[in-house]
Amino acid sequence: PPLVVDPETGELVGDGRRDHRQLRGERWALKSAANRLLPKDHRTTKCHRWRLPNREIQVLRGGEHARAFYHGLQVCSSVWCCPVCASKISERRRVELSTAIDTAQAMGWRVYLLTLTVPHGLGDDVALMLDQMMKAWAKLNQGNPGEKLRRRIGLQGTVRALEVTHGANGFHPHFHALLFLDSDLSPDQVQTVISQRWQSVTVRSGLPRPSEARGCRVDGGEKAAAYVAKGSGWGLESELTKGHQKRGKKGSRTPWDLLRDYLDGDRPSGALFRVYAEAFHGRRQLYWSNGLKKRLSVRDMTDEEIANRPEDTPSILLAQLSDEQWAAIRRLHFESAVLDLAEADPDGLRDFLQRLAVTVTAKAVSCIARSP
Repeated sequence: PPLVVDPETGELVGDGRRDHRQLRGERWALKSAANRLLPKDHRTTKCHRWRLPNREIQVLRGGEHARAFYHGLQVCSSVWCCPVCASKISERRRVELSTAIDTAQAMGWRVYLLTLTVPHGLGDDVALMLDQMMKAWAKLNQGNPGEKLRRRIGLQGTVRALEVTHGANGFHPHFHALLFLDSDLSPDQVQTVISQRWQSVTVRSGLPRPSEARGCRVDGGEKAAAYVAKGSGWGLESELTKGHQKRGKKGSRTPWDLLRDYLDGDRPSGALFRVYAEAFHGRRQLYWSNGLKKRLSVRDMTDEEIANRPEDTPSILLAQLSDEQWAAIRRLHFESAVLDLAEADPDGLRDFLQRLAVTVTAKAVSCIARSP
């Protein structure tokens, strides 16, 4: 089913079968699985759990879009390990890229989608493979050969995204990249130029030689135009940023699929997620070539800045939570349910929190009474 995206904020509000509350509930469930799998000192295990210093934990509702959210909590800003942060960050990145595509096309540029892969096997070290792929990408664009390639295809800039799936042959990291071109070359012509260079730089970086059929693919801008015109579904920009939402095809699984299977009781999937999390730690998911954001009038914001931005402004304060109330909500795994209640019935939320405060107090008194 097509994804339903708010055209103003880029927020995913449904997928044709589930509304935003159901999708939000799944994200929080996946986050609880990640918390169990990752080390206690990992940033994601602390994300949306601990209060920021000298801040109060608040439940807010956006004044414009009426979405409820928490404020005053630490966030990890991890696009790799945290389904909650990844959702917020990738939706905003989608809007950036959609705007960039529109601006580029208005300037007369073409926007193509480049996909680069390398052969891989079940026993491959994914962290080593990532290092080698990053070296190959750098070599693709460096020196006189890189300059000649750019001039030959009229390349004005790129936005590169790193993605990974897991299948029968192990982890499959790969690149997607938007190519912003000021030329009349067809996708096939661009593919021919880049494919030869990609085969060369991968071998020089210690990787197996990609095949001509699978190593490099370039898709045309008509695909971008069709998807962007819909305002939903998978456009070029969505292909790059919705890794947290995409499900693997033909037996392959995304990292979030690994978490889903772990929640269903598949422990090996949890072990694979740990391998993935360690291999991708500290790596950039989305990389813009130097100067491209400025040329396309895209504001430069880090993942941390996006993750810490209010969900919707101006906002309405619905509730302020004590540390004890928040601890009880976390212990009961009610994080998503509280936001659902805040959107559907603010008065009901206040009643719930009052009862929760009484329960927390009564439990504390009971513990004191039982102590020697």
